Amino acid sequence: DLLATDINDFTSSTAVPSKRICFTGANSYQEGKTAGERIARILNGKGTVACIIPAFIQVNHVLRMKGCLDYLSNHPGIVWAGTFEGGGNRDDTPIVTADIIAKNPTLDLIYVTDGHTPVSVEEAVRAKAKKPLHIVAYDAMSDNMALLKAGRIDCLIEQNSFAQSYNALIHLYNACETSWRPISPKLFMPPLVIDSDNYRTYWDDEKNARILKDEETAQLAVPEPRKSQKRYRFALILPLSTGFFEEL
Repeated sequence: DLLATDINDFTSSTAVPSKRICFTGANSYQEGKTAGERIARILNGKGTVACIIPAFIQVNHVLRMKGCLDYLSNHPGIVWAGTFEGGGNRDDTPIVTADIIAKNPTLDLIYVTDGHTPVSVEEAVRAKAKKPLHIVAYDAMSDNMALLKAGRIDCLIEQNSFAQSYNALIHLYNACETSWRPISPKLFMPPLVIDSDNYRTYWDDEKNARILKDEETAQLAVPEPRKSQKRYRFALILPLSTGFFEEL
């Protein structure tokens, strides 16, 4: 089963020739590795971890899981209790979380690969866990940040969502205006770890909104001079209009 999953991940992205200009955003495998590094630190190299992903058919979430698992495989004191599908929604995920807790009494940490369901995971942990459990999840959104500040989530793996969509817009404009093409077809941004110690660097409590550090602002693409005086129209397609995608 693992081999079949690997083969599917490896081939699906290139099965149909791509006509897109480039990808701009996060390296999902590297995000998972970053999460693994923080998990190993939280557990001090010893403990039991369970992973919840929306679905195995979502390659980016599988890569987040694999990056984490690969890193933790170097820590023999950390036991991987398994990877479980939560459906990516707040109705099914707490049921899955409760089942994981019931079947894994030695569980120490739950790793959630998406940013929409940590709220429901945390609710299930409070209702069902007989001991404190750590939670590592994704995306600095208001719901998740509230849990982080309250100490109910240990940390969030974050990406520069503003730059992702801003850069996509500018790259499209530059491609239309000057036939611009990137050196690499994948323009990755380094993952960030936001915790209770550094969250004020990335979050404005008064506005309850994400803010960009200088290093993140430096990642923004620069539009080429508009010599043609043409006007362009671009469309945006989102999988969902909630959660992380609202930031885009």
